Amino acid sequence: VATANGVLSPTVKLSNGVAMPRIGLGLAGLTEEQSRVAVRMGLEMGYRLLDTAAEKAIWYQNERIVGQEIARFAERNAEGRGLFVTTKIHPEDLGTAATEAALESAYRNLQRQPIDLVLLHYPRCWPELCARDPEGTWLDSWRVLEAHYKAGRIRALGVCNFAL
Repeated sequence: VATANGVLSPTVKLSNGVAMPRIGLGLAGLTEEQSRVAVRMGLEMGYRLLDTAAEKAIWYQNERIVGQEIARFAERNAEGRGLFVTTKIHPEDLGTAATEAALESAYRNLQRQPIDLVLLHYPRCWPELCARDPEGTWLDSWRVLEAHYKAGRIRALGVCNFAL
């Protein structure tokens, strides 16, 4: 649903009170150039939630491009600061030190802090997904996300692709 200013606006409140747009632009499976065009067009069309992931994920090669396009958009639009960005920690980066490094990379790539939502992408590795075994578990990584959340560097955290 677009508002008078053309922004897709309905939101949902997460359990911690953070408002997240219900409609977002997923960027999996796109080349660098396709990602650049998709982010530009999506922002112009009113999308305010962008979903990306660590660049080592085979379906996402665009976390850095998302950051560049957000910065470009924010230079021209006051509402650029109101974007909601989701990224994900690759399962190769499960473990304390690896997750810390992945988060620092995400802050640099996305050129933003805090990041609105950081998800653990998968609870484990398997051969087609990971080139190496992780140093730790998803629980180790979750503790790192909690610390970054408490420090104000992440606004919300969660998991995806976890079987319940």
